[in-house]
Amino acid sequence: MRKTTEQKQMELRSIMTEKELLKTRLEDLENDYESYKSRARYVLEQKAQSSTEQLHLQLDLSAANDAILELKQSLDVLQFAHDGVLKEARRDRMLREKAETAVRVAKTQTVEILDQIASVREELFNSNVMLKDRINECVAYQRQISDMEKKMRNENKENAQIIQTLKEDIAKRERVESDLTCEVKKAKKRYQQAMNMLEDWKNLRSRPSSADAAPQTSANERLAELPPVSAAEAALKASVYTSVEPEIQEETLEEILFGEAAGSREPCSENAFTMTSVPILTEEIERLNKNLQHARELLNETEATNATLVDQSRLLKEEIRRLQRNEQRLCHVENTEYLKNIIMKFLSPERVSGERQQLIPILSTMLQLSPEEVENLNRTAAEDGPAGHESDNSWGSFLRWGRLN
Repeated sequence: MRKTTEQKQMELRSIMTEKELLKTRLEDLENDYESYKSRARYVLEQKAQSSTEQLHLQLDLSAANDAILELKQSLDVLQFAHDGVLKEARRDRMLREKAETAVRVAKTQTVEILDQIASVREELFNSNVMLKDRINECVAYQRQISDMEKKMRNENKENAQIIQTLKEDIAKRERVESDLTCEVKKAKKRYQQAMNMLEDWKNLRSRPSSADAAPQTSANERLAELPPVSAAEAALKASVYTSVEPEIQEETLEEILFGEAAGSREPCSENAFTMTSVPILTEEIERLNKNLQHARELLNETEATNATLVDQSRLLKEEIRRLQRNEQRLCHVENTEYLKNIIMKFLSPERVSGERQQLIPILSTMLQLSPEEVENLNRTAAEDGPAGHESDNSWGSFLRWGRLN
């Protein structure tokens, strides 16, 4: 454009110079014409001259007129060419102005595009940095989760061992408790039998002396009827019986129970031992019950801690799955056009029955949906399926997808 404008300007300058030259020539011709007219007048005034000279003058005048006409025609042609050149110059100037405006617009657009490219590059760099940070966070989360899973497995093992030991301790304590309960029952039974025997001896002491033989035999029968006991208890009962029997006619029951004789003190000491052993056994049973209750509380706390750890593990696994789905979703979301087409097909009315059911696996793969979300989509497609069988002529068919029916 600049070359053409420069060429046109050079042509315009040359035409202007030619025009000036022609104007000067025209002025010269006019001056010549004026001088020629003056000479012609002078010649006419000198008509007295010969006819040959007049004829030459007429010829010269006609030639001068023809030359003037030719010059006028050439001037008109030059004027027309000058007008055309001016029009072309104006058109070239307009084109140049348009080109300059287009260049300015292109420059501004180029600057804007460069700014957009710089902003996009910056956003891309920031997104890459954020992606790297997210990847590092995911790796750190995965490491933490693996460490927590290891700790959880170790704690589960320890909890299982603790629970096993607690169960074994509880079983042992229950066995000890049952044994102690049996021993307490046996001790109470022996104590009751000893008290009954003392009552018999008291009754025997209060009876007349003629009936001494019969109570002795009855006492012997009672001793025989007692349940089998240990050797120490049998020796104790035998000592009680042998110590009381020789002195039965001479001592009272108080003397038998609280006397200073060695034989009489032995059954009392045995009864006192039995009386004192029962509270000791009761205290032991209470202590074992407290230990058992404490062990049960520890077991409940361990089970609660285990349940909390299981919930935390479940939440961490869900978070891991969510992060993995996000990473896999990024790979599929890059193909936005295909995803948009699939979503539009899913949202648009079905052309063929079961079309949405066929699109659900594709959406599940591309968006990495969870089982609950897939189930919701299946439920939605199943609910929209029967509605699609309505009559196409009804208003429900027009309002169905707008959720207006």
